[in-house]
Amino acid sequence: MTDEQIEENFQTYKRQAAKFLDFTKVQVHHNSEWLSKLNFGDVLKLTRNFSLNDFISRELIKKRLTEGKPVSLPEVLYPIMQGYDSYYMDTDIQLGGTDQTFNMQAGRTLQKNLRGKESFVLANGFLPGTDGRKMSKSWGNAIWIEDPPEEIYGKIMSTADDVILTYYLMGTNASQLVIDEAKSRLEKGENPMNLKKELANIIVNELHGEGAIAGAEEHFRKTVVEKTAGEDTPVIKVDFAVPVLGAEASLTAYALANGLVTSNTEFKTLLKEGAIYLNEKRIDGEAELPLNQGENVVRIGKRKYLKLVK
Repeated sequence: MTDEQIEENFQTYKRQAAKFLDFTKVQVHHNSEWLSKLNFGDVLKLTRNFSLNDFISRELIKKRLTEGKPVSLPEVLYPIMQGYDSYYMDTDIQLGGTDQTFNMQAGRTLQKNLRGKESFVLANGFLPGTDGRKMSKSWGNAIWIEDPPEEIYGKIMSTADDVILTYYLMGTNASQLVIDEAKSRLEKGENPMNLKKELANIIVNELHGEGAIAGAEEHFRKTVVEKTAGEDTPVIKVDFAVPVLGAEASLTAYALANGLVTSNTEFKTLLKEGAIYLNEKRIDGEAELPLNQGENVVRIGKRKYLKLVK
């Protein structure tokens, strides 16, 4: 990527992280500040602190090698680069997800070998997607930090029951007392929807402010409970048959253009799962939409709507 692309991406990350971090107390550095100064000899000296056995013993790498899949040399060098970041900044502690444990351990190794200093790692788990799997754009189970309040509210209400407590713990600033109480209520058989509603209120409040809660609740009531398309529903006028898949003027294209799905893959997955409806009738294998004269309402999933006016 160009320097301009890197800077543009960073500004996006910073805008999102600013919801949680006070950037007046944060120093930001690009590791090119120090990595670009290393020559080939410097890199070779760093590699002497590690063995290839350390790398290929990792479960993920071992699996790929066993399956005959390639492992690139940059992947081998990446932990060393991240380890040097830690050494250069003389870290006392590194924070990261559990997927970064190996890379962060490389920083501990360099700190100990080159500086004679003990440093530490704090590895955190992951907030799962709304269905309990890893968050993924293609699976449509991700909650984005910059989602509008009504989207966040609706997605929280759609979470699997067994991730409610995980969302309380990892997705909110709620006290342990609140989390323990939520756990107790679930164990006593309370309807999980009550907990989800409270959870949705907390998260919408933390990301968008208390004033956004009422509108998000109302939007959920109309679109999900009453299955009514909201006033902000995109309206598309058509005077021809609309293909479901493929064409530039297909339902897929309309859904993508209006942000109702994030990819063709997500649309096809929802279609296969029977989660796309036309006038509250499931679209099941139709090549083209059988539109009525006038207004036709397409529902994608539980909360997203599109109007096709013929």
